[in-house]
Amino acid sequence: MIKSILFFLSLTFGFLSSTSAQDFDKTITTTADTLAKKIISSKRKTVAITDFINLDESITQLGTFLSEEFSSELSNLTENQSKFRVLERSKIDQIFREKNLIQSTDGSRMAKELGKLDVADILMFATITDFNGYYRVVIKLLDTKTGDALSSFKVNFVKTPSLETLNKNIAKQATQNTNQPGNTPIVSTTPVKVEKPEYGDYCFNNKENFSYRYDVKIAIYNKGGDSPVKTINVTSGQTSCVYELTAGVYRIELTWIAYQKEVKKEIKEIKVKSGKSDTIDLVYN
Repeated sequence: MIKSILFFLSLTFGFLSSTSAQDFDKTITTTADTLAKKIISSKRKTVAITDFINLDESITQLGTFLSEEFSSELSNLTENQSKFRVLERSKIDQIFREKNLIQSTDGSRMAKELGKLDVADILMFATITDFNGYYRVVIKLLDTKTGDALSSFKVNFVKTPSLETLNKNIAKQATQNTNQPGNTPIVSTTPVKVEKPEYGDYCFNNKENFSYRYDVKIAIYNKGGDSPVKTINVTSGQTSCVYELTAGVYRIELTWIAYQKEVKKEIKEIKVKSGKSDTIDLVYN
């Protein structure tokens, strides 16, 4: 489903002017940076991000797309990776299905439900309101133990033709609670393909060299891929981890750095095992 949405967006983005696209990207980046600082200052380690939801409790392709954008931006910022982790959204979707959790505009209740399962410390929850000329998105960082808001942000996106089209297409409908009088279940109008990849974690231990300090920049590629799926920096004597990589074999490119200059490049392979956390020692020779 996510792949089809991103493909759809790549087609419809042809309607955007370059200025609009740049403004959109800048808004995502700036807001994600602010969110990251609030998450780090809260000293909470795990963040779950759900689909952004309209006030009528429908979830459009726009809501799914925006939540993916923020999830990706928060995950890819290298300086965030050692301070908090963002759960894969497919994993959150799976938890909601398996535990029959209800997604609605009551973010506090959703947060506390996740807190009972002990899967995340913070729920990033957002609602979308369609105003004349722009979409107002209200984002809240909610404590999953209490349901209280740790921070709240308002951000506006100009209603470009591409975003407007995404907002007209229903990705799925939030399920209402049928135990309460007057509520009727809303059935999904569009079949959603569910993928269930298996994940593992991988850590990189940059063993200290007592002659010089060698930092290393790591780019992780799918085997045969051209674009990295993750990049991290590991300082000398430190260990950094990448969480929830899809199980499989990856190519890693190591760039060793000393005195802010690249001194050596290496290529290795790693194997990520489902449900496992492995560590590789990196030694500059």
